[in-house]
Amino acid sequence: MNIAIDTDPGHDDALAILFALAHDDITVEQITTVAGNATLENTTKNAGTILALAERSDIPLAAGCDRPLDRALETAQVHGDDGLDGLDREIDPVPAEKNGIEALASTAATGATIITLGPLTNIATAIDQYPAQMQQAQEIISMGGALTSPGNQNRVAEYNLYVDPDAAATVIESEIKTTLVPLDPCNDIMFRPADIEDLEDATIGRDLRSMLEAYHANINRFLDVDGALLYDAAAMFTLVGDDHIEKEPHDIVVETEGTYTRGMLVPEQRPYVDPEHNTDIVTRIDTKPCEQTLKQTLRRC
Repeated sequence: MNIAIDTDPGHDDALAILFALAHDDITVEQITTVAGNATLENTTKNAGTILALAERSDIPLAAGCDRPLDRALETAQVHGDDGLDGLDREIDPVPAEKNGIEALASTAATGATIITLGPLTNIATAIDQYPAQMQQAQEIISMGGALTSPGNQNRVAEYNLYVDPDAAATVIESEIKTTLVPLDPCNDIMFRPADIEDLEDATIGRDLRSMLEAYHANINRFLDVDGALLYDAAAMFTLVGDDHIEKEPHDIVVETEGTYTRGMLVPEQRPYVDPEHNTDIVTRIDTKPCEQTLKQTLRRC
C-alpha cells in the first residue's frame, strides 16, 4: 500500500511513522508536517529526526501549515515543549522542503492513501487549493474524534479535531472517501513499562526507550494513565490489520463553534432520517494483536 503521512510528531506519531517505514506491506511516498502537538518548526524537525533515526533520507519531507485555518494553535502537554520529550541526544534531521500542500496533492494524484495523525489543516488546505488532485486519493484515514467515549481535550472532543475543527469539517464534507479512527477503539492500546523495555533490542532501541519513558511519565501526570498511549500508531495499524478491526458507516458532522463541544463528532441518529453515510468510523481494534504487531514491527527499526 502506497501512503502519504501527514503528521505533527509527537511521540505516538513517531512510533506510527517508524512502524510504517518498517512494515513490508506499506510504502511511504511522502511525509508532510503540520502544527499541532508542537509548533510547525518543531514538528518538522521531529519528523526529520525520525527519518534520520530510521536512516530513510530517501523519503520526501515537506512542511505544511503553521496554524489552524481560523484560530490560534493550542499545542499538547503530553509531548513536552518540543514534541519529542525524552530524546536525549542531538540528531541531524533530514531536511524538509516548504511545499507541503503541493506535495500532498501531488501524492494524492497518484492514488495513494493519505493517513493523517494530526490536525487536518493541511488536508483541508490541499482540498481547497488542489481539489481535482485530492479527489484522486484512494482514501483519507484520519486519527481523530471521539464517538461515544469522553474527549481528551474537552468533554467530548479529541485533540486533533478540537485544534482545527474547521479543517475537520471541510475534510468530512468533501467527496473523498474518509475513515476516522477515533479515541473509542484506541483508549486501551498502549505500551506499558515492560513493552518499552522490550523495544531495547531494536537498533534505535535506546532512543525509543528514552522517548517512550518520558511520554509515559507525561501521560501518567496529565491523564492518570499508566502506559504510553498509542493513538496514532493504532491508526497506522488499521492499514494492515483488517482481521482485527471493525468499521461502521456514519453520517457525521463536526461541531466547530460550541462553547463546550468544539471538535465534537455529531452522528445522525434520528431513525426517521435517511443518513448520508459520509464517513467510515473504526469502532473496534483488537488490543493485543495491535500491540503485538506494533511491538514486533518496531523491534525491526
